[in-house]
Amino acid sequence: MGAGITRLQATVQATVGEIWAAGLYDLENTFSARYQRTWILEDLETAINYATRAVAETPEDHLDRPRRLNNPSALFNSCYERTWNLADLANAINHVEGAVKAAPEGHPNRAISLDQLSCQMNSRYDRAGNLQD
Repeated sequence: MGAGITRLQATVQATVGEIWAAGLYDLENTFSARYQRTWILEDLETAINYATRAVAETPEDHLDRPRRLNNPSALFNSCYERTWNLADLANAINHVEGAVKAAPEGHPNRAISLDQLSCQMNSRYDRAGNLQD
């Protein structure tokens, strides 16, 4: 998997625009998959880095923006579940709230985002006991 990651990183560095953002998304997925196999926190942190960069490079009106916002949310949530750092959960909630806002009614990712937001707010309630959650 290491050689494949190196080739993908080189390919992404050689691209621009939407193809570059899609490449960042692919790198995020690759490091996320490796983290799920190895549980090495550095891979999760790298996946989060690529995911947030992919969001930053995706235009506000892009059809994939809600999905790309969901990914760092899920990754930050995984980091929270591993470290119990509330800042990670706050980042997860922030990204998924952005995904909900970016997905108009009827968008296929809206229901996924709302479900993810509900779960993350429930986690925050369980940890902090804030009745607003």
